[in-house]
Amino acid sequence: MNKKEFLKIAQKQYAISKQGLNAQHNHIKECQAFYAGDAMSYKAQTSVMNTNGTNRIKDVEFNKVKPYVNAIVGFMIGQRRKPDYQAKMTAKFEQQMFSDYLNSLSDYVRKNTHADQMETRQDMDTVVGGIGATDTCITLNGGEATRDPNGEIIVERVNPLEVGYDPQATQPCLLDSKWVYRCKDFDVEEAEELFDADEGDFESVDNNDDMDYAFNPNGGIQDKIGFEYSNVDRDMVRVYFHQFYQIENFYRVDNPLLVQENAPLAAALAQAFLAVENEKEDEAFAFDPASPVLVITKDKRRQVMDIFKMFEIPYDPITEKRKAYYTGIYSGDKVFSVFKSASQQGFSIKFKTGDRDEYNHIWTGIVASMRDPSRYYNKSLTEMMLIIASNSRGGVMYEDNAIINIQEFEAKYARNNSAIKVAEGALSGGKIQPKATPSMPSGYESILQVSDSAFAQVTGIDESFFGASAGGNETAILQRQRIQQATTTLAPYFDSITLYGIEQARMMLSFMRLLVEASDGRLFKAQGEEGEVIFEKMSPNFFTDEYEVDIGESADTPALKEFYASTLTQVAAAMMQVGDQRYREMYATAVEHMPFTVREKMTIKKILLGEAPIDPSMVEQLQAQVEQLQGAQAQAALAKQGADIEWIQAQAEQTKIRSDKAIIEMEKLNSDIRETEEDIETKAIENDLMAFKKPEDVNVTI
Repeated sequence: MNKKEFLKIAQKQYAISKQGLNAQHNHIKECQAFYAGDAMSYKAQTSVMNTNGTNRIKDVEFNKVKPYVNAIVGFMIGQRRKPDYQAKMTAKFEQQMFSDYLNSLSDYVRKNTHADQMETRQDMDTVVGGIGATDTCITLNGGEATRDPNGEIIVERVNPLEVGYDPQATQPCLLDSKWVYRCKDFDVEEAEELFDADEGDFESVDNNDDMDYAFNPNGGIQDKIGFEYSNVDRDMVRVYFHQFYQIENFYRVDNPLLVQENAPLAAALAQAFLAVENEKEDEAFAFDPASPVLVITKDKRRQVMDIFKMFEIPYDPITEKRKAYYTGIYSGDKVFSVFKSASQQGFSIKFKTGDRDEYNHIWTGIVASMRDPSRYYNKSLTEMMLIIASNSRGGVMYEDNAIINIQEFEAKYARNNSAIKVAEGALSGGKIQPKATPSMPSGYESILQVSDSAFAQVTGIDESFFGASAGGNETAILQRQRIQQATTTLAPYFDSITLYGIEQARMMLSFMRLLVEASDGRLFKAQGEEGEVIFEKMSPNFFTDEYEVDIGESADTPALKEFYASTLTQVAAAMMQVGDQRYREMYATAVEHMPFTVREKMTIKKILLGEAPIDPSMVEQLQAQVEQLQGAQAQAALAKQGADIEWIQAQAEQTKIRSDKAIIEMEKLNSDIRETEEDIETKAIENDLMAFKKPEDVNVTI
């Protein structure tokens, strides 16, 4: 896509988002203020002096919102799930091996990118304002500096006020959004280095005169600036990363290679198909010469048509539609780069969403329902403080001639064993009166109590969710029941988390492929079958074409682990009493949920189970599976099982063609390819000569 076409699309979509998301952004700002405890400008002092010399009462702010939000996010951390990749392969042994390899790589990438911590911040944004986002990129694409020469994957939490999307998107996790974008702030010097640009290239994206001028304190005038400052004091500029998709045609046609009976032509056709350029960004739409149905993108349509025409094969494809994702980096009218997105599984910016407010067309979080209880709670406290400050604090009122010695009266008035002399007739005449007793109007205490209890009512989260209980302790069973109740109350959030996990895992698969291809041979930490630490080598040979993505079971809290271990231990004891010899395996399973280190768990399991005997039938079964494995990928699997990595690298080229028939024919007919090419060249010369003379006048000898 050319830069001019991209800029037109990006600026139009940006304008739609900025206008349509105004209510959402205002809502997020208000909820963030309530979470920060700054919604009522809390001050430690209850009164300050006004400019006119009178006292006024500052609003009191007790931040009761933050504990609820933190507790919910902490609960989400305890229930965090991880992706589980399953290779789509028919051979069970091979399928398990490829799946384990990718899951180990996924765990390594998540840890290396701090994905858990980024998603915690994202969960916080979702619970507070209803929208949370992360952005994933690989440093090979530009716009990011790298710490590794082979590139690295970066996962970032994105401020919900710095991300945009289609305002008409209403599906959970914004899956129906037609575009997304984010802005990032850079120091001018850093931006010039990252984007190979000059200072004048960073223009204002708003094209608004009010934002294109900066006040000059020296001259008192406004100077025109050529770029959008995000922070004038630090000379920081703002750059936009915009992603969108376009509907494009692609074509499907039966593969003539698999039905070609002429061996020389089949070999030549295979060579021609191998010459078709294969772009990794196309992923599932990449041209595969061994597939029963050829998938042809619009940029390869002419090249494939020419091959069909050269071999005189009828070309009658079926036209389909696809989403092609593009990414552009720009500032104002300056476009730095436009490229096909690294992942064609969707946008790299992934969202989590809370509750949908259809009336106001915004997404809301837990804080939205806590705003009014917080307002009334703090307002009641403020009014009570005002009344207390306005009422008298004891003392008396007297007339001038009622007191003989004012100093003596003030010194002895508060004593309980003193006698004070006053003027004659002062007491009987009522010239000395105590101040009115302070009184509190009824109703404020009730409002305070109602608003306090409303926090649990509007959120559905009881205070016991914070860990408090009647006796200070609670059983694991009771905590499990409470967690189930909380999970039901927060169902929309956990449903969004699950959906996000699936979409993020599918997208991350594309980035892991890019990382492995750029880091072939690099070691990464994994976990062995017994839980020990091992190191695997990155290799694209251990990726299959397709994976099924699932979300693993949620992580257990310490109390739940204790519950599982206790239950399994009871089952094992019952099995031992009835003579079931599998009770040892049950005890070993219970050990997995106990708070031991990996080494300690392995030691305990070895004591319980001993050395596992070799089952002869299992050996025969494995030998039968080995004999059934065919093709280069199966050989690579066996090589990995035997730790012969060098052999894998030597055989990697054989995995380009997965069709057994095409491989066998090409290996058998390699010696005939040259002769076939000469026949094709002869035919071409004859056709050229026939174009100049009538067919009956042509007589050619080569």
